[in-house]
This record gives sequence, C-alpha cells and structure tokens, in this order.
Amino acid sequence: MPQLPPWWYLCRDMACPCNLNRCLQCEELIMALRRNPQRNCQERLPPSFVAIPYQSNDIPLKETTAIARERQSSAHPSTKRYAIKSRRRRERTLARQLPGAASDKPFPFFELPREIRDQVYASLVIRQPGTKHSIIAAAPLLEHRKKRFAVQANRERENQRRLLAGKRPVQARLVEPEPIVDLNLLQASQQLNFEAKDCLYTHNWFALVLNRLPLTTFETPYGWDLSRITRLQVEVQIKDAAHMNSYVDWTAFFTSFPSLRFLRVIPTFHPRYHDWVLPELSEWSETHYVHKAFFRELLATVPSHLNLELGIQSDTADDLHLQAKPISGTLIKDMYAELGLSRVASIARC
Repeated sequence: MPQLPPWWYLCRDMACPCNLNRCLQCEELIMALRRNPQRNCQERLPPSFVAIPYQSNDIPLKETTAIARERQSSAHPSTKRYAIKSRRRRERTLARQLPGAASDKPFPFFELPREIRDQVYASLVIRQPGTKHSIIAAAPLLEHRKKRFAVQANRERENQRRLLAGKRPVQARLVEPEPIVDLNLLQASQQLNFEAKDCLYTHNWFALVLNRLPLTTFETPYGWDLSRITRLQVEVQIKDAAHMNSYVDWTAFFTSFPSLRFLRVIPTFHPRYHDWVLPELSEWSETHYVHKAFFRELLATVPSHLNLELGIQSDTADDLHLQAKPISGTLIKDMYAELGLSRVASIARC
C-alpha cells in the first residue's frame, strides 16, 4: 500500500503527526486545511513533513461502452438528446418497413381463395379434423347442461339456507370448459357466418339418440340448424317386441333434415329393456317378426339418395359416442342381406 501524505491524516483524523497534543503549528495547519484544503495543503505543511504524491500501481482498465456513453452524455447534455432522437427515428423507420404496421385497414381475408378460407374454417369448426369421423354428439352436451343446471339449483338452495343462518353465500367458481368447436368467428360478419356454418355442417357428423320409440322425438342442443346437417348418425335403441309393436313415422323424421346426404344408423339395445330384447335379437333367423317389420319399414323409408351405413363398420376406430350396447354386426349383415334387396332395387330404379 503506498504511503499517504501527512496532510491526509490531518484531514481525516485531526490528529497531530508529531504525536503532540495539538501543537500550535498543527492547529494553524488544520485551520488552513479547513479553509481551502487544495490550496493550503502544500503551503502550510510543517518543514519536517514532505507531501508525497500518491501513485497507483494498478493497471488502468478500459471503460466499457455503456460507461463511456454515460460519461459522454453527462459531459454533453446535447449528446443525450441527440441519442434519444436517433433512437426514435430508427423506430419510426422500422415501423414503416413492417407490412401493415402503419395501416389501420383489416386483413383482406375474403380476397383469399375459398379453398384457403375453408382450411381456416376447418381448423376451428371441425371437431378432430384429422380423424375419419368427426362427431358432435347431442347426448353428452345435453347431459352436461342438465348437470350444470342441477348444480346451480343446489347452490341456490344452499345459499338461501346460509343467508337465513346469517352466513355468507357460496360463490361459484368460474370454470370455462374447453369448447368442442370454436364458434366465435360466426359473430364477425354475415358472410363469415354463412361460410363457417357451411363448413361446420358439411364436414361434421351430428349424432342423435332415439330412445322413445315408436316416437321419433329427440333433443338437440341450442343452436343446431337441422336443415343444414349433411351427415347424421342415429342411434336407435331397440326395445322388446311388446313395446315395439307400433308404427314408427320415419317419413316425418327424415323431413327434418332436407340437406342430409350421409346417414349412419346404429341399432343398440335399450338399457331398460336389455334383458328382454337380447334373446329376441340374438340371430336374424330367429328374430321376432315385430323387429323384422321394424327394420323393413326403416329401410323402405330411408330416402334413396342417401348414402346409408348400418351398424358399426369394421374400419371405424373413432369414438361414436354411443349411449347403449350395439347389436351384433352379424345380425345386421344378415338383416340387410334379406331386406336390403328392396332398397337396392329402388335405388337402381331412380
């Protein structure tokens, strides 16, 4: 460590360098240092002390760019203002170079070809676009709605009891379920609504359940446009012969779907009548005549222009959202081999 000058000790510790208790010479020197340390430090030093300038042996380090810039800006205030103006000028230039950054006009989406627009719609309004059968089933949606309403009713009754007891009501947790398809774009414009709905009802299969036969009434979620559905899956829950011995008005059922092009009919066992109907539908040769008449009326009433599928196809690996156990595929094949000839003949005549 280098030796410090004696006046440094006088300024810091106010002590006497000659180990005396404030001699007169030291008192004068201290007073001079207090008045002007830089001017009088060399003039008022005692003759017995020599001021040795401090020499550092450290290697000077090169200042970084940020430190040099800060020193330069602090030394010259106009330089800092010039740097700010330069940075703003570069930002404006970059903003003008970006496409559409300086323009408030929307993207011309409808100037794109219809094929590209359909690809955009398919990624939003088609459920599972990579699968063969993208099915939107009505039964799970209706069941979820009923559960939600039941939970809401129970919460309201619980809150009434809590208010009577002087307690705070229970607040519901806001949990938004993941939507099956994204329909927010339908509210953008009229043309976008029409084109997106066309893609929605053309590429998705809509699944219904008929569990009140001989009535063909069914429930659908709010917003379904039955007149635009082109692909329909119908799960027909078969009851025993005593409850199926009645006429089914299939013509009124198909009238509700004027745009239908593809139809898949999957017969299943009704859960409530499974034990009674299973012996009657084990083999087609031993099937009850009531069930044979039921399938005959169904095949005769299906419009001839529809592409009909009966039962579950062997190459179908997707979830069909069935609510009951399906009937054997062998019985369906035997039934169509006997009763489907009339349908093939009617299609050939058309």
